[in-house]
Amino acid sequence: MAATAELSVAVALTLGICTRFAALGSAALMAIAVYSLQVVKGFGWTWNTGGYEYPVFWGICSLAVALHAWQAWFAARKTAAHPVTRLSAAE
Repeated sequence: MAATAELSVAVALTLGICTRFAALGSAALMAIAVYSLQVVKGFGWTWNTGGYEYPVFWGICSLAVALHAWQAWFAARKTAAHPVTRLSAAE
């Protein structure tokens, strides 16, 4: 189940399909990965002790992508709802 979720999120992010939701899903998957590492190995931040800095990094990156995608979506909705009419210089 985890492999299917990770593969589908990776494909969606790579191809730009439902980016807002795929990035949130990716962040959730990374949060689960960090929790799983914490339960199995205990606290260990560095890579040589089996730490979880790498999933934390990708979780933060996924949140940044999700935030940017949601901002772009809201901006596009706002522009579509309130079109600005511009007068040309000749008028």
